[in-house]
Parts: sequence; C-alpha cells; structure tokens
Amino acid sequence: MKKFGILTLIAVLVFSVSLAHAKWKPARPITLIVPWAAGGATDQTNRVLAGEMEKVLKQKIAVVNQPGAPSG
Repeated sequence: MKKFGILTLIAVLVFSVSLAHAKWKPARPITLIVPWAAGGATDQTNRVLAGEMEKVLKQKIAVVNQPGAPSG
C-alpha cells in the first residue's frame, strides 16, 4: 500500500509539472464576469486581478460587470 501512495504522488507531481509548462493561448479575449455593480470593492479587486493576469497570460482580459449574475 505504501508503494501505491508513493507512485501516486510521483504521478501527480509529474502531471502537474507538465501542465505548468504547457503553452496555452486562448482563441479569443478572456471575459471576467463580476456579478456585482461597477465601482465597488469587488469590482476594483477584480480589475487589479485582471491586470496582473494579463501580464502573466499575455492576453487581453475584459472585465464585465453583470449585477445579479450567478457567481458559481
């Protein structure tokens, strides 16, 4: 049983490393939907987050406010 646990851990680590190095480029701009009104703390936080994500992903992210949109 101990060998199975070690082999599983190794498989998970190898798989996660390969995913981290995968090159992914979305076909269209990413839309981040904020389910609250514009101008609030949540909106501002998501806009800062989108800006940082743009730097990492090198892809434009549009922040769209849709009050009442499902959040989950």
